[in-house]
Amino acid sequence: MTTTPLTPDHLPLIRDHLLRLSPEDRRGRFGTPLKDAGIEAYVARLDPARIQLIGRIEHGALVALTEIFLEGDLATCEAAFSVDPDRRRQGLGRAMATSALGHAAATGFARMVMFIQHANTPMRELVRRHAFNLPLEDSDYHANRPVELRQPCAGELPDIKASQGTAPPGGPDGLATA
Repeated sequence: MTTTPLTPDHLPLIRDHLLRLSPEDRRGRFGTPLKDAGIEAYVARLDPARIQLIGRIEHGALVALTEIFLEGDLATCEAAFSVDPDRRRQGLGRAMATSALGHAAATGFARMVMFIQHANTPMRELVRRHAFNLPLEDSDYHANRPVELRQPCAGELPDIKASQGTAPPGGPDGLATA
């Protein structure tokens, strides 16, 4: 599987992808079941200077999205993921998480965090597979882990910054995308 860095030209694809999410999926991604108008407003506010976007495009449609938000300092970033309902349980979320960790490392972040609702069992399983610390805060989780540069494994997603000589993620710590 390969990912693509997304640009403002991809905003219509991002909007369409997010609009395909069910109310429950929207609650899991945004913390609230956003209505279509809320999705439209969210996409209109996406700022590539503050949010790095990575996606998987198949047959002209965005089927998976990773958003990496810059936190208050350059040491920490926050990540959010969404996958089209018909593409789940096929390793795409795991691949997107691996790509996000590689991108965060290549960009120079030391830590990645995610906020996960207690009911979002698939996301809790995903971050546990990627060795995130997953403490319960109130009724939701605040997943976090250090970001390290590692050597790539065969078959891994290419890193966005590979052309600048930075290695993509992978290795014996369980982050390979196989």
